[in-house]
Amino acid sequence: MKKDRKEMRSAILSESSPFSIKDVSEKLKKSHSLVYGVTQELIAEGKVCPDHKIGKRIFYSSFSSAEREDSVDDVAEHLSQFNPSERMQYIKDLTDMVIDGFTPSLLVTGMSGVGKTYLVKKRLEEKEKIEGVDYKYIQGHSSPLGLYMLLHDNRESTIVFDDCDSVFRDEISVNILKCALDSYAIRHVSWHSSRIPEGLDDSFVFSGNIIFVSNYDSSRIDEAIKSRTIVLCVSMSRNEISEYMRTLIPFIEPHVDERFKYEVMDFLDNKKRELKQFNIRTLIKAVRIRKMSTRTGNEKWKELVLAVS
Repeated sequence: MKKDRKEMRSAILSESSPFSIKDVSEKLKKSHSLVYGVTQELIAEGKVCPDHKIGKRIFYSSFSSAEREDSVDDVAEHLSQFNPSERMQYIKDLTDMVIDGFTPSLLVTGMSGVGKTYLVKKRLEEKEKIEGVDYKYIQGHSSPLGLYMLLHDNRESTIVFDDCDSVFRDEISVNILKCALDSYAIRHVSWHSSRIPEGLDDSFVFSGNIIFVSNYDSSRIDEAIKSRTIVLCVSMSRNEISEYMRTLIPFIEPHVDERFKYEVMDFLDNKKRELKQFNIRTLIKAVRIRKMSTRTGNEKWKELVLAVS
């Protein structure tokens, strides 16, 4: 088993392009769960990170090249100056900057399940912004023409792109975003094509704001986009995730006795290296299982948490 894991680690780290668990599983003829477990180990060690999603499939990138290792080290060193709670507070502060018009855009990147989307939407709610009225919330896929039409129809609004990473991968979409995010006082966006739908302007001025929330590795996002927006990376080690989750205990599942929530948190903390997933969603699911156990008398809640995490 140790030999298999060692071979898998080497194979994963040698991947030169983004890969999915299914890709590696089929390539190595190993079980999906085994490849997933090794991948999570490498993520915890800072050697692999989530790259992007297509549908429900997550693709990962390896930091095997010297250039990418340097990039990871730089990010880790920079982030180490701030504790996890400070990083998450910055999401609220920077969202305020967009809402209040001090900056036209914000890009929040980092691992999934740490509350990026929740904090952005919560801040919009706290600022009394109504979805569909004051801001447009977009999730999933967008084609280049779809992106152009979206910006065209919401040219004076705030647009939140959540997990819509296709806009970073397509060259035409990137060029559209570069125009919409530019630092000029007047931002012209154009679409010159014979395929333009009837009634759609081939050029317009975009004066709105954009917030991107993404699990996409920021090193793979076009530098021209990053130079035009404020970028905040909130990636954390599992120790940092644990530290941050403890600060959320009073707010997660508020109807559950805090004694049970801390009991669950202590258990997850002890098992954090073994779990396939370790994030806020893991904590919420585990707390619900613990709550169920108090009602049914099932004493094997820990085994059930491990089975689903």
